[in-house]
Amino acid sequence: MKKINIFALSAVIVLCASVATQAASFSIVGGGDLTIGATGLLDIVYDPAPQGASFQNGGLGLQLTSGTPGVIEFTSAEVLNPAGRWTAVQASFGADAASPLNGFSVGSPGLPTGATSIYAQVGYKVLAAGSTLLSIGVQGEDPIFDGSQGDLSSATMLGTAEVRVAGAPIPEPATLALVGMSLIGLVVRRRNG
Repeated sequence: MKKINIFALSAVIVLCASVATQAASFSIVGGGDLTIGATGLLDIVYDPAPQGASFQNGGLGLQLTSGTPGVIEFTSAEVLNPAGRWTAVQASFGADAASPLNGFSVGSPGLPTGATSIYAQVGYKVLAAGSTLLSIGVQGEDPIFDGSQGDLSSATMLGTAEVRVAGAPIPEPATLALVGMSLIGLVVRRRNG
């Protein structure tokens, strides 16, 4: 009985330690159920809880990838820089990846520590029916670095989002038959005067 209690206690300690070490998180807002030809923006949102990293004298090296080529295509990428918070930003994109999405800060906070904020926006166009998983990943050496807290790469949660695209609706045979009969009726009526 004591072995089970010790095991349970160690599991609780490990669980509490892993929750306490999360520095922050990045998530994807957008996606969901879309239609072929639709366009829009995906937001990469930063939540500073619980440690409130501002990335002052540090920076971010992120990327956004699509797991299934050909479902959506990235059409633009921008790291937002309101009021010049970042000293330098870099963003580029290809069909299946927006990479790099970099922000570097010297002397000022790159992101606010008190509330969630949008770090980057990535434009897209839906190409075909299917499903794809969008994932935020890291890129480069010390890709998530805060000047006062150090490398936070392993302690930052990076999110995913699914995009589902339905195919074009296929009419039922009964609907096609009704349309065909209506057209035949119009032709016959026109001939009879």
